[in-house]
Amino acid sequence: MKAAEINPKLWQAYAFIGIIYGREKRYDEAITQYHKAIAINPKSSALFNNLGMTYYFKEEYGKAAESFSRALKHDPSKHRIYNNYGLALFKLGRYSQAFDAFKNGGDEASAYNNIGYLYMTDNKYPEAIEAFEKAIEAKPSYYVKASDNMKSAKSGLNAEK
Repeated sequence: MKAAEINPKLWQAYAFIGIIYGREKRYDEAITQYHKAIAINPKSSALFNNLGMTYYFKEEYGKAAESFSRALKHDPSKHRIYNNYGLALFKLGRYSQAFDAFKNGGDEASAYNNIGYLYMTDNKYPEAIEAFEKAIEAKPSYYVKASDNMKSAKSGLNAEK
Protein backbone atom coordinates (compact mmCIF):
# COMPACT_ATOMS: atom_id res chain seq x y z
CA MET A 1 0.00 0.00 0.00
CA LYS A 2 2.88 2.31 0.80
CA ALA A 3 4.29 1.94 -2.73
CA ALA A 4 1.01 3.11 -4.25
CA GLU A 5 0.97 6.09 -1.90
CA ILE A 6 4.55 7.05 -2.76
CA ASN A 7 4.13 6.61 -6.51
CA PRO A 8 0.54 6.42 -7.78
CA LYS A 9 1.83 5.36 -11.23
CA LEU A 10 2.97 1.95 -9.94
CA TRP A 11 0.22 -0.17 -11.45
CA GLN A 12 1.86 -3.31 -10.04
CA ALA A 13 1.24 -2.07 -6.50
CA TYR A 14 -2.47 -1.73 -7.20
CA ALA A 15 -2.48 -5.17 -8.81
CA PHE A 16 -0.84 -6.76 -5.76
CA ILE A 17 -3.23 -4.99 -3.42
CA GLY A 18 -6.06 -6.32 -5.58
CA ILE A 19 -4.70 -9.86 -5.24
CA ILE A 20 -4.49 -9.50 -1.46
CA TYR A 21 -8.04 -8.16 -1.21
CA GLY A 22 -9.30 -10.91 -3.49
CA ARG A 23 -7.75 -13.60 -1.31
CA GLU A 24 -9.40 -11.98 1.69
CA LYS A 25 -12.73 -12.08 -0.23
CA ARG A 26 -12.90 -8.29 -0.13
CA TYR A 27 -14.01 -8.31 -3.74
CA ASP A 28 -15.28 -4.74 -4.09
CA GLU A 29 -11.98 -3.40 -2.77
CA ALA A 30 -10.05 -5.73 -5.08
CA ILE A 31 -12.07 -4.54 -8.06
CA THR A 32 -11.28 -0.93 -7.18
CA GLN A 33 -7.56 -1.72 -7.10
CA TYR A 34 -7.64 -3.55 -10.42
CA HIS A 35 -9.43 -0.61 -12.02
CA LYS A 36 -6.68 1.71 -10.72
CA ALA A 37 -4.03 -0.58 -12.19
CA ILE A 38 -5.88 -0.85 -15.51
CA ALA A 39 -6.18 2.95 -15.71
CA ILE A 40 -2.36 3.06 -15.70
CA ASN A 41 -1.74 -0.08 -17.77
CA PRO A 42 -4.83 -0.61 -19.96
CA LYS A 43 -3.24 -3.24 -22.22
CA SER A 44 -2.41 -5.81 -19.55
CA SER A 45 -4.18 -9.10 -20.15
CA ALA A 46 -3.17 -10.24 -16.65
CA LEU A 47 -4.96 -7.30 -15.02
CA PHE A 48 -8.16 -7.95 -16.95
CA ASN A 49 -7.90 -11.66 -16.16
CA ASN A 50 -7.50 -10.95 -12.43
CA LEU A 51 -10.39 -8.50 -12.57
CA GLY A 52 -12.47 -11.17 -14.31
CA MET A 53 -11.64 -13.76 -11.66
CA THR A 54 -12.65 -11.32 -8.94
CA TYR A 55 -15.99 -10.73 -10.63
CA TYR A 56 -16.35 -14.49 -11.08
CA PHE A 57 -15.82 -15.16 -7.38
CA LYS A 58 -18.26 -12.35 -6.63
CA GLU A 59 -20.71 -14.24 -8.88
CA GLU A 60 -21.00 -11.33 -11.32
CA TYR A 61 -20.56 -13.57 -14.32
CA GLY A 62 -21.46 -11.01 -16.99
CA LYS A 63 -18.77 -8.62 -15.78
CA ALA A 64 -16.36 -11.53 -15.46
CA ALA A 65 -16.98 -12.59 -19.07
CA GLU A 66 -16.52 -9.02 -20.26
CA SER A 67 -13.20 -8.76 -18.39
CA PHE A 68 -11.93 -12.05 -19.82
CA SER A 69 -12.96 -10.94 -23.30
CA ARG A 70 -10.95 -7.76 -22.87
CA ALA A 71 -7.98 -9.76 -21.59
CA LEU A 72 -8.10 -11.93 -24.71
CA LYS A 73 -8.09 -8.84 -26.95
CA HIS A 74 -4.70 -7.95 -25.45
CA ASP A 75 -3.30 -11.49 -25.50
CA PRO A 76 -5.30 -14.12 -27.40
CA SER A 77 -2.64 -16.78 -26.80
CA LYS A 78 -3.32 -17.26 -23.08
CA HIS A 79 -4.97 -20.64 -22.60
CA ARG A 80 -5.74 -19.89 -18.95
CA ILE A 81 -7.80 -16.84 -19.92
CA TYR A 82 -9.82 -18.89 -22.41
CA ASN A 83 -10.57 -21.40 -19.67
CA ASN A 84 -11.61 -18.66 -17.26
CA TYR A 85 -13.77 -17.13 -20.00
CA GLY A 86 -15.38 -20.54 -20.52
CA LEU A 87 -16.24 -20.75 -16.82
CA ALA A 88 -17.98 -17.39 -16.88
CA LEU A 89 -19.84 -18.14 -20.10
CA PHE A 90 -21.04 -21.47 -18.70
CA LYS A 91 -22.38 -19.72 -15.59
CA LEU A 92 -24.27 -17.37 -17.91
CA GLY A 93 -25.89 -20.37 -19.62
CA ARG A 94 -24.01 -19.71 -22.85
CA TYR A 95 -22.92 -23.32 -23.17
CA SER A 96 -21.85 -23.42 -26.82
CA GLN A 97 -19.76 -20.27 -26.37
CA ALA A 98 -18.27 -21.76 -23.20
CA PHE A 99 -17.36 -24.89 -25.17
CA ASP A 100 -15.66 -22.76 -27.84
CA ALA A 101 -13.69 -20.86 -25.20
CA PHE A 102 -12.56 -24.11 -23.55
CA LYS A 103 -11.62 -25.50 -26.97
CA ASN A 104 -9.51 -22.41 -27.68
CA GLY A 105 -7.84 -22.95 -24.31
CA GLY A 106 -7.00 -26.57 -25.04
CA ASP A 107 -8.56 -29.00 -27.46
CA GLU A 108 -11.93 -30.57 -28.19
CA ALA A 109 -11.53 -33.39 -25.64
CA SER A 110 -10.57 -31.06 -22.81
CA ALA A 111 -13.44 -28.73 -23.76
CA TYR A 112 -15.96 -31.57 -23.50
CA ASN A 113 -14.40 -32.70 -20.23
CA ASN A 114 -14.60 -29.17 -18.80
CA ILE A 115 -18.22 -28.78 -19.90
CA GLY A 116 -19.04 -32.20 -18.46
CA TYR A 117 -17.44 -31.33 -15.15
CA LEU A 118 -19.40 -28.07 -14.92
CA TYR A 119 -22.65 -29.87 -15.77
CA MET A 120 -21.81 -32.37 -13.04
CA THR A 121 -21.25 -29.63 -10.45
CA ASP A 122 -24.70 -28.28 -11.42
CA ASN A 123 -26.20 -31.78 -10.89
CA LYS A 124 -26.99 -32.04 -14.62
CA TYR A 125 -25.77 -35.61 -14.79
CA PRO A 126 -27.18 -36.73 -18.16
CA GLU A 127 -25.57 -33.72 -19.85
CA ALA A 128 -22.34 -34.38 -17.98
CA ILE A 129 -22.24 -38.03 -19.03
CA GLU A 130 -22.85 -37.09 -22.66
CA ALA A 131 -20.03 -34.53 -22.55
CA PHE A 132 -17.61 -37.03 -20.98
CA GLU A 133 -18.49 -39.59 -23.67
CA LYS A 134 -17.75 -36.98 -26.33
CA ALA A 135 -14.41 -36.19 -24.65
CA ILE A 136 -13.42 -39.84 -24.85
CA GLU A 137 -14.64 -40.09 -28.44
CA ALA A 138 -12.72 -36.96 -29.44
CA LYS A 139 -9.47 -38.17 -27.90
CA PRO A 140 -9.24 -41.76 -26.68
CA SER A 141 -6.08 -40.90 -24.74
CA TYR A 142 -8.35 -38.68 -22.63
CA TYR A 143 -10.17 -41.82 -21.54
CA VAL A 144 -8.86 -42.05 -17.96
CA LYS A 145 -9.68 -38.50 -16.93
CA ALA A 146 -13.06 -38.31 -18.67
CA SER A 147 -13.93 -41.85 -17.60
CA ASP A 148 -13.29 -41.04 -13.93
CA ASN A 149 -15.46 -37.94 -14.24
CA MET A 150 -18.17 -39.97 -15.99
CA LYS A 151 -18.20 -42.47 -13.10
CA SER A 152 -18.78 -39.59 -10.69
CA ALA A 153 -21.59 -38.24 -12.87
CA LYS A 154 -23.24 -41.66 -13.07
CA SER A 155 -23.00 -42.02 -9.29
CA GLY A 156 -24.66 -38.64 -8.91
CA LEU A 157 -27.39 -39.62 -11.37
CA ASN A 158 -28.03 -42.88 -9.52
CA ALA A 159 -28.15 -41.06 -6.18
CA GLU A 160 -30.92 -38.81 -7.53
CA LYS A 161 -33.15 -41.78 -8.36
